[in-house]
Amino acid sequence: PAALAGALPKLAPLGLAVAKATTLQEVTAADVALTRAVVEATGNVFLNTIFNAVEHLMTEVPMVAEACYGDRAAHERAVVGILGALALPAEQASAAIIQSMEPWDTASVERFREAYAAS
Repeated sequence: PAALAGALPKLAPLGLAVAKATTLQEVTAADVALTRAVVEATGNVFLNTIFNAVEHLMTEVPMVAEACYGDRAAHERAVVGILGALALPAEQASAAIIQSMEPWDTASVERFREAYAAS
């Protein structure tokens, strides 16, 4: 989180782009750009490699993007929570990030399970 706090000036406009996006394709592109910037700010090569696969899933498999962004309000709350957490002291930021993402992650996985079962 400390490395990410320094990246907040770069991340904030990317978060705003997520909020302004209106179509599924725009939301996906904006969120992938934001997440890519977060991953790069960590400097973790292993995390970057994992995100490459996630990025392909998000941009090339519509069912995955629909599951993740099917509830735009929940996604925006998660993004706002994450960006807000980056402004917190490092010892509080990690827990706040997890707290912000957990409801969105849980709901996204459930939407994906339902869509996959229906396909």
